[in-house]
Amino acid sequence: MATVKRLDETLEIPDRLPIIALRDLVFFPYMVLPLLIGRARSVRALQEAEEAGGWALLLAQRQAAVDSPERHDLYRTGTVIRVAQISHLADGTARVVMEGIARASVRRFLPAQDRFRATVDVLPLSEGGPELEMLRAPVESMFREYARLHPRVPEEVTRALDGESRADRVAHLISGHLLINTAEKQELLESADQAARFEILRELLVREVEILRIEEKLDQQIRFQMETGRRQGYLEDHLRGSPREP
Repeated sequence: MATVKRLDETLEIPDRLPIIALRDLVFFPYMVLPLLIGRARSVRALQEAEEAGGWALLLAQRQAAVDSPERHDLYRTGTVIRVAQISHLADGTARVVMEGIARASVRRFLPAQDRFRATVDVLPLSEGGPELEMLRAPVESMFREYARLHPRVPEEVTRALDGESRADRVAHLISGHLLINTAEKQELLESADQAARFEILRELLVREVEILRIEEKLDQQIRFQMETGRRQGYLEDHLRGSPREP
């Protein structure tokens, strides 16, 4: 068992967990998301989790196109989750609300024919120091700009940052809602040093915000040109329809 302290609760995480493979998604601690689980191995792993306190380990696939992943297709660092709510659907899939608890790595895969199981090590984070706040502030500011520019980042994400004092929670929240590729998200998840994680976030946000600003500028130019074209067309139509002098 590993002991994890989160906010006002102390959790005991088993050192043997069922594994659910994810496509195109890296799950982070403190995230709460509904997911549809439908692949046979993942459904059986979920059933095991239900029977053992709701604990499971989520591992991202290296290649999303692989429909039936094997062990070598999975990253070995992921997030321990607990099942908050589950609904079994008629087609055999399950809709599950999961809460990310802690980062963990696979120590050893265990023999299992119909699912993935492993012994796991819960991974600690470095405590950080005064310099952490110096790194956090600009990253949080850039993420707010990123969220303003990106139509797929919900407003409640930035609201969740308001008044948040824990640097690790801020980093996980931002990491989980950056719309970047799986390999880059996995790098963020695997980073054990909080200062290094904020530095990676800063570099990613500089790039992504610059791209979004260019897209915003192009969109404004296109809208201006379209509006100018409509105005010009209206004037031409108006002039063609005006009576001429005798």
